[in-house]
Amino acid sequence: MFKPTAIKPPVAQTSRLCLLLILLIAHILLSAQQPDTLKTAHKVKYHLEGASIVAEKPTQAIGNIETRTWASDEIITELNLADAVDEISGLNISRGGKGGSDLSIRGFAKEDVTVMIDGRPLGGGYFDAVDLSAIPAAEIKEIQVIKGPVSALYGSNTMGGVVNIITRKPQNDAWLKAALQLQRNNTRRLQLSSAHSFNTWDYLVSLSDYYTAGFPLSEDFQPQGKENGGIRDNSAQKQNDLQTRLNWDFGDFHKLGISASYTWMDFREIPLSIHPPYTYQKFVDWKRYQMSANGIFQFDWNQKLNLNLYYDGYDDIYHTYQDPEYSLIALNSRLLSNNIGFIARYDLEHENYDLIAGYRGERQAYDRKDNGGYTEWTGNWQLLQNPFLQLESRLAGLTVTAGCGISFFHQHQRNNWIYHLEPSLGFFYEDCRFAQYNLAFSNNVNYPSLHELFSSSSGNENLKEESAWKYEISTRQPFNNGSIALSMFYNQIDNMVEKAYVSPYNEIFVNIDQVQSYGLEATLNWKFLLEHTLEYRYLDYTTGSDRPLNENPQNIVTISEKANLPWKINLEYTANWQDISVSESHTISAHWLHNAYLSRSFKNYNLKLGLENIFDVNYEEKYGYPQPGFDFILSIEVKK
Repeated sequence: MFKPTAIKPPVAQTSRLCLLLILLIAHILLSAQQPDTLKTAHKVKYHLEGASIVAEKPTQAIGNIETRTWASDEIITELNLADAVDEISGLNISRGGKGGSDLSIRGFAKEDVTVMIDGRPLGGGYFDAVDLSAIPAAEIKEIQVIKGPVSALYGSNTMGGVVNIITRKPQNDAWLKAALQLQRNNTRRLQLSSAHSFNTWDYLVSLSDYYTAGFPLSEDFQPQGKENGGIRDNSAQKQNDLQTRLNWDFGDFHKLGISASYTWMDFREIPLSIHPPYTYQKFVDWKRYQMSANGIFQFDWNQKLNLNLYYDGYDDIYHTYQDPEYSLIALNSRLLSNNIGFIARYDLEHENYDLIAGYRGERQAYDRKDNGGYTEWTGNWQLLQNPFLQLESRLAGLTVTAGCGISFFHQHQRNNWIYHLEPSLGFFYEDCRFAQYNLAFSNNVNYPSLHELFSSSSGNENLKEESAWKYEISTRQPFNNGSIALSMFYNQIDNMVEKAYVSPYNEIFVNIDQVQSYGLEATLNWKFLLEHTLEYRYLDYTTGSDRPLNENPQNIVTISEKANLPWKINLEYTANWQDISVSESHTISAHWLHNAYLSRSFKNYNLKLGLENIFDVNYEEKYGYPQPGFDFILSIEVKK
C-alpha cells in the first residue's frame, strides 16, 4: 500500500550554492564601484524597451533563448499557439485526448512549462497546464523559448522551461484589418481588428471567429475501431476570441497598460482513441477570461520599477457520453478555476553591472461539481510566493549573471509553508568575431497542481515539489553568410510526479525517485542562393531513470528553405522528420512531414497559400490519435 513520505524540503545542496552566489554578488558589487564621473556620464540613457517583466536581453535569461519571429507584413497561418511553437527546435507537440495539445520541452511535460504573454504568466487552471491549441495565434510578433536553465527572474514552476509570446505593437499606418483563412472541410477563421498608435498612446481591439467541421485524415488511414477514415470523428469545434489592449505614456518616461481578453467555445468535440475502451466526450461550454494591468515607472536614468497585476479565469462544462450520438450523458461536470497574481521588479543599471530585485505572488483556486465524485460544490486553493535577486556583471567581454529566488508554497490543508531555494548562474562571452559562448546552470522547481493534490480519484495532498538541476553549454559560431549553433544539456529531476497503482483498481499521484535526461541541439543557417536552415535534436534518458522516454522522439531533423521568387513572391518549404517514439507502451512510427507556403505582400493586403502534409502521410503523435492528412491553406489579410 502506498504510504506518503514526510515532507522535507530539499534545501541542503541549494543552500550551499546560494551562499556562494551571495558571496559572489557581494564581491562583484564591491569591486565594480566606479568614480562619480562615470556615474554621471550616462544620465541621458533611458531603458524602456518592452512592457514585459522578464529578460530584456539574452544574458538576463541565464539559459539560451530561441526565438521565432514574424515580420510586420507576414500572415500568421497557424490557427493556434500549438501550431506556432511546433516548428521551434527542442519543442515537441503531441495532440490527442481531452488536453488538446501536450507541449514538451526537452522531455519535460506541459505541466512543468510556464507559458507567458508579454511576460505575464498564463494560468493553467485546475490542471496547471495551458492548452496552447485553445489560444489563437493572432497578433504575435515573436515567441521566445528558454529550454535549459531558467533565471530567477521568471519565478517558480519553470522546471520545464519558459515560452513567452510577444505581441505586436500597433502601428500608425492603418486603422482596420480583416483576415480570412480557409482550409479543407469548411475550416475557416475570420478576424477583424482595429489598432493604431498615436503620439503617447495606442490601442488594439480584435475579434476572431473560428470554426471547423473536423479535420481530414490521410487516405492511407485504415479503418480501426470506431474510426472509418475520411473526416476524423468528433473533431468539430467552434471558438471565438476577443482581445483588447490600451497603452499610454505619461510624465515623459512612464508607461501604463491594461489588457483584457475573453475566449469562448460553444462546443469542442474531443476525438476519442481509435482503440478501446471508448469514451465519448465533449466540452459543451468553455470559457477563458483574463485581465491585467502593467506599469513601468522610471525614477532616474538608471532606475525603474515594473509592476503587473493579473487575473486568469476558466469556466468549462464537460460531458462524457455512453453513445456516439451524444445523447446519454454519463458525466456532467462543471469546473471553475482562477489565478490571481502580482509581480514587482526593480531594475538598477550601472556602468558595469545591472541589479534586479523583485517579487511574484499568485493564488490558485478552483471549484467543481459533477454527478460523480463531486456531488456538492468542492473547492481548494494554494498560494505561491517568490522573492528574487539577480546581478549581472560585465567584465571585458564576459558577462556573469548570478541570481537566486526563494519560493514559498502553501495550501490550506497544510499547517506549514514549504520553501525551496532556486539559484542560477550563467556565463556569456562574445569575442571580436561575434562568436558567442554560454555556460549556465540553475535549480528550478514545479509545485503540485490542484488536480494532483485534491482530485477525489487520484489526488495526494502530501506530494512534494518536483525540482531539477539543469546544465547547459552552448555556442554560436558565425561564418561567411551563415552561422552554426550548438547546445548540449543535462537535467537531473527529483521527485517527479507520476501516477502509480496503490491497489489493482486505484491510482494515485506519487513522487518517483529520479529522472536524468541529456541531449544536444544543433542548428545550421546558411545563405547561398537560398536561405538554408538545418536543425537536429537528440534526447535520451539514462538507464537508471525511473521514467521512460514518453511521446518524445529520440531524434528530430528539420530542414527549411526560403527563397525570393520573381514578382516579389516568397517561398518557404519545410521538411520535418521524427524518429520512433513510445506512447502508452506502444511504438509510434517514424515519419516525414512536408509543408510549403507562397506569400505575396501588396500595399494594403497580404496573400498566402500553403500546402501542409503534402504527401498525405498517415501518422500519430500520441497512441490511438491519427493526425491530419493533406490540407491546403488560403489566407488573405486586408489593411486600411
